[in-house]
Parts: sequence; C-alpha cells; structure tokens
Amino acid sequence: AEQGFKFDVLHGDDLWTDDFEHYTYLTKVEPTMRALRVRDPLAWITGRRQSQGGERSGLQLVEAEEGRLKVNPLAAWSRDEVWS
Repeated sequence: AEQGFKFDVLHGDDLWTDDFEHYTYLTKVEPTMRALRVRDPLAWITGRRQSQGGERSGLQLVEAEEGRLKVNPLAAWSRDEVWS
C-alpha cells in the first residue's frame, strides 16, 4: 500500500485515467525492462494472447527477442478461456 501511495503522490491518483499510455509505461513497461536488464534471464513468460488483437493477432507460442526467448503460453487462448 505504501508503494501505491508514493506513486499517487508522484504522479497523481488519476494518472491511469488522465494519461493511460504514461501510466502503462510506468507500471508495466519500465518495470519489465528494468527486470530484464537487471536479471538478464534466458527466457521470460508473458500473459499475452492473440485474442487481444492488433499486433498480437499473429503471436507465436515462443519468440526470440533481444537474445532471449519470450514464451507466450496463453497465445492461443480466448478471453473466455482465460476468465473461465
């Protein structure tokens, strides 16, 4: 809870509604990139699905990216399969 409070103090408690792209960068993209840089894993597992559309519609089960494997075990799952 303290971490969330600090985030709200720094960025405002409505950042997710005011600037969703920046909110996503701060809460997903930056922490993921930092963890990959610091931990330098050989592979990592995502929750991405083809059914999320856009660029993800052609998502493969396993991808090679920046010298590591990216495993997408839910790639072929539908939204209903995830939430049932």
